Amino acid sequence: MKKIEHTSATLPPLTQAQKVGLERLAALPDDQINRDGIPELTDEQLAEMSPDRPLAERIAALQHEADKLGPADPHFDQKKFSDEMWGWGRVQISVK
Repeated sequence: MKKIEHTSATLPPLTQAQKVGLERLAALPDDQINRDGIPELTDEQLAEMSPDRPLAERIAALQHEADKLGPADPHFDQKKFSDEMWGWGRVQISVK
């Protein structure tokens, strides 16, 4: 599969047809928007998002999901990764 990457600066502009479609959608009342292609959330998924769920329980669930990814790479540089991801590596800042 071909990988395509964009930043806000390189994102292609919306076509006129896309703009018209978005404007038409924004003008519709919620009950007239066709959501047939979007699966409904299950009760379990809704419970996972509930603000009533204790924070410790939500953190434990996230840690469990992270553990399934495997051990962390001790050589991974999070700052470098974030800077490259956000394009900050190309910005030069000088302090005098």
